[in-house]
Amino acid sequence: MKYLVLFFIFTPLFSFAQNKGDNQITVTTSLIGDELYKKIGQDLLDKGYTIEKSDKELGYIITNFKPVFGDRSLKIIVKLRDNKVMLSGLMGVGDKPTEANGIVIIYNPSGMLIFRKVWPYLEEIAKEIGGEISYTKT
Repeated sequence: MKYLVLFFIFTPLFSFAQNKGDNQITVTTSLIGDELYKKIGQDLLDKGYTIEKSDKELGYIITNFKPVFGDRSLKIIVKLRDNKVMLSGLMGVGDKPTEANGIVIIYNPSGMLIFRKVWPYLEEIAKEIGGEISYTKT
């Protein structure tokens, strides 16, 4: 009986855990519409990102590359659907990274150091938004 109780207590902790290869973070929040769009934009600006393009009607915000670790930089792609925020990113290398040579950011705890160092910057934005966080591979 004790093990059954422990199972039900700890199962929710693991249902939203990151898996190797996940490349998208989804945040489910209580905000929607303009309020959510403005919050995401402000959170990105507060963290030092600049907006490359955005469209409130289509529900997306894309940042320019921002240096985050060594010569690595991060471009964040945000999709907004109702009360859900989907975050993904591209890692750029060098002085002038481009989308064409960007590498999709993935969660890989035992893999290359550059992924382990860049993924937390994407998570930081997710945590700033606030809400229930889940991870997926798209």
